[in-house]
Amino acid sequence: MTYRTGAIVVDTRTGAVGRVVAEHGDQALLRPTAGRPPWWCPVTALRLARGQERTAVRVRPEDRV
Repeated sequence: MTYRTGAIVVDTRTGAVGRVVAEHGDQALLRPTAGRPPWWCPVTALRLARGQERTAVRVRPEDRV
């Protein structure tokens, strides 16, 4: 499965939440929601963020542009 740019997803390997900023092959580049560098994740290890996970991302000051 692929995710569109801007989708809020969870890396199921770590539980980290991020936004999809790019895809290359079977990898997605995720921008974190808090204090860590972007990271690459296999798209097979991603799932869409759910209710509370999505809400937490939206209210973080560092996530506002």
